[in-house]
Amino acid sequence: MRRIDFAITEAEDGLKVEFVLKKLHGMSSRVVTSLKHRPDGLLLNGAHIRTVDPVHAGDTLSVTLEDSARQGVDFFDAVSSEALEDTPQCVTRVFRGTARSRRLTVSADAPAGCAFRWFVVSGDPARVKITPQTSNGSLATIEVAWQAPFER
Repeated sequence: MRRIDFAITEAEDGLKVEFVLKKLHGMSSRVVTSLKHRPDGLLLNGAHIRTVDPVHAGDTLSVTLEDSARQGVDFFDAVSSEALEDTPQCVTRVFRGTARSRRLTVSADAPAGCAFRWFVVSGDPARVKITPQTSNGSLATIEVAWQAPFER
C-alpha cells in the first residue's frame, strides 16, 4: 500500500475532492472510484471523506493506493494482473513481481452481529499474516510474503 498526501492550497479551497484528484492531480476515474471502495482510500485530515465533499485551504487530502506489480517490469507473464477475484465471499490474488511482500486491506459491510473469519485457501499459511482491524473482523489487513510456486 502506498499513501499520498496532498496539501490543499488557497487556490483549491472549496473545490470538490473528485475535481482535485482528477483535474489537478491527474488521477483517472477508475482510480478515484477504487479509492471510494477501499478502507482509508480517501481521507481528509485523517477522517473519511466523499468525493463530492469540498476541501479547504490547510486541509490534507490523503489517498491510499494498492501497489501492484507491473507487467513487463516486475513480472513477465501473459496475465497482466495480480487480482483474480473480488467477491463478497472471496479475495484472490496471485503474487507476482520482485517485492518481498504484498499488503492488502479488505473491508466487508455486514449487518450487526455478523462476524468474519479470514483464512488461507492455498499457499503457505505460515507466510500469510491476517490481522483483523475490527472486533467482528469486517476490516482486515492481509500481508503475504513471497512464496515458492507450489502444486496441488
